[in-house]
Amino acid sequence: MSFLFTTFSLVLGLYFLRGNVVLSIIISIAYFGFILYRFGKKKFFIFAAMFVVGALFPRIPFPAQNGPYSGFVIEARENYVIFQAGFDRYYVSSKENDFELGDYLVLDGSVNEIKFTTYESQFNFKDYLKNKGVDKELKASAIDRKFHSFIRTQKFKRQFLSHFDENAASLISAFLFNEKDYSSSAINYASSIGVIYLLSMSGIYLHILFSILTYLFSLKLSKKASQILPFLVLLPFSFFSFTKVGTLRVYAIYLMKYLNDFHFKKKRSHIELVSLLALIFIIFDYHLVYQEAFYIGFLLSVLSPLIQNALKCLGKKKRKIAYPLFIRLFMVPIQVNSGYLNLLSLFTYLVIFPICLFFLIISMVSIVIPIYGVVNSVGSGFTWVLEKMDLINIKIPFGNWGGYFGFIYFLVFIFMLYLLEGVRLKSFKRLSVFLSIIVAFSIVPLQEPLINLVSFINVGQGDSILIKNRTHTVMIDTGGYKKFDMAEESLIPFMNKNKITHIDALITTHNDFDHNGAAESLKSKFKVSKHLTKPEQFPYKIGDIEIENLNVFGGEDDNDNSLVLSMTFMNKKWLFMGDASTKVEKELISAYDSLDCDILKVGHHGSKSSTCDEFIKATTPNEAIISVGASNYYGHPTKEVLDILTTNNVKIHRTDEEGTISYFSLFA
Repeated sequence: MSFLFTTFSLVLGLYFLRGNVVLSIIISIAYFGFILYRFGKKKFFIFAAMFVVGALFPRIPFPAQNGPYSGFVIEARENYVIFQAGFDRYYVSSKENDFELGDYLVLDGSVNEIKFTTYESQFNFKDYLKNKGVDKELKASAIDRKFHSFIRTQKFKRQFLSHFDENAASLISAFLFNEKDYSSSAINYASSIGVIYLLSMSGIYLHILFSILTYLFSLKLSKKASQILPFLVLLPFSFFSFTKVGTLRVYAIYLMKYLNDFHFKKKRSHIELVSLLALIFIIFDYHLVYQEAFYIGFLLSVLSPLIQNALKCLGKKKRKIAYPLFIRLFMVPIQVNSGYLNLLSLFTYLVIFPICLFFLIISMVSIVIPIYGVVNSVGSGFTWVLEKMDLINIKIPFGNWGGYFGFIYFLVFIFMLYLLEGVRLKSFKRLSVFLSIIVAFSIVPLQEPLINLVSFINVGQGDSILIKNRTHTVMIDTGGYKKFDMAEESLIPFMNKNKITHIDALITTHNDFDHNGAAESLKSKFKVSKHLTKPEQFPYKIGDIEIENLNVFGGEDDNDNSLVLSMTFMNKKWLFMGDASTKVEKELISAYDSLDCDILKVGHHGSKSSTCDEFIKATTPNEAIISVGASNYYGHPTKEVLDILTTNNVKIHRTDEEGTISYFSLFA
């Protein structure tokens, strides 16, 4: 088991202090306590050394290139490439490019921080790039391709997809080319019912195809030939997905298995081979450990034989049912990140998986044999099934499974396998009950009775603020975006994660779309008791939340009519300025003896039309929140506003840089 613990020690080091500091320290102490107890001092020092390497290596300041920048394309997409120059990786925007993996480029341009508008509970492209080791954008003024990689897939891909209708083309693009078009009906339905991860050339499909071909070849050929031929047969069909970690993992595992069976003198177990392979992958590119496809794939590769061994105490028929059930249970913390659990997820998986496998096979065959009509028909039928599954889909709101909760779940799950393998059924049943309680606790629609919360929700270029006092909830503004439903895709998932079941009062500060655009949708899809829009409806009080409107002056401009809301909560004074201008700010200074606050929600997203120096001196905030979209059209927040806040020693928080900004309190 040396490779397993060597690899895990390195991974633990690479994750050390990357997320929750307390959790990192607790896990590390517990792990090395176990290592010392189980293996003794010699192995303890070896594994500790690997941990230290993992902890220090990402923090080594490698020298950076200065322009012009030369290096290779390591990932190519239609509108951008990831470019490696020396030790650094850059995002390079290049629309409708024909670059391919392995192209050698020389670029002139400037290096900047990556800025993309993100939204709460939505796919975060910036985090996606960060997990690949990319935290800078190279804005290229000139690109010179010095070497064309022999891998040229884009032209073939476009020609091949042109033979299919929209549904089939979008499915093939997902399966064979690892590109998902969310404007397609099939992809949207799959995402809605929580099976989008099945629509790709994943390791499990390749494993099944390898197993089928190995069995067929073994009927006529030697064991050695029946192991190497499936590798050679499937290799061309996986050509377009070879940048996927899952594809590389499966091919590498089968190659190592072949070498282990016929060439290695010292035979290794499956777990040792997988662990060694993971170690090789990490040495080649340590950023892989931060990517879900890598750690889930390798974890399942290690856990799969453990699950199979643990289930030997069951009958053959029961094992067939129990194995996919255990795999689904393992995946629960990953699948509830959206704030929902699909109640019929196991049933959906059992229905969709064989269709996916069949569609993948005929798509691969169509590369060689032009059965385009068959693929189109199956694609239409597949889309119809996805649509019907979406109609019966039942989503259960789930709490936030990050941090300790997810870790405890995985720890209990692995220990359950250990108990089951040792046929300690009584202990296994007790732990199963405990795990069920954990899951039930997340599902039960009860708000945390002790938690107070103020969250400035990341809605891009807009405002939305959630205030929670134990079981009472108020929302100020909803944000709004015309390309998707902000309520359904951002606000409601955020509230589900925080176990918020209703809103006592929705307050709209004024009628701008970036403040009230999602209000009607929210009211139609979530329980909202009151909707407050007028000055005469204040002060509003519920629980310990008492909100007063300070703007009673009015004006011709809609922004000047914006509600300016004040409250004292969690032992802090809060001031929410809406889009009120400097004109309103000066009227407030004249009308009120004291405007002191601890936290100020800056007016109009940091526009120069708000936040004058006199107002900041009058309010004396410790912290300022700017709710704004990255690289927005308006240029918010302006340098003038940032300079005023900085000069007055106000700590600045921005949703475009930090995402959703939350303040918690247990009792206050």
